[in-house]
Amino acid sequence: MKTECIICSGCKGTGVARKKTCVMCEGLGFWEQLAYDRELDRFWKNLEPVEQPNW
Repeated sequence: MKTECIICSGCKGTGVARKKTCVMCEGLGFWEQLAYDRELDRFWKNLEPVEQPNW
């Protein structure tokens, strides 16, 4: 599902992020919802797990 470009922190609408192509739209001006969801999944999986306190 292709969606119009949203001004995200990745590329701020330019299609380029941090000297490489933005993962949201890959420079095309629109982004694929599935790719966006994959990036979110990768982000959440890479977060350090919070240690549970031993009461």
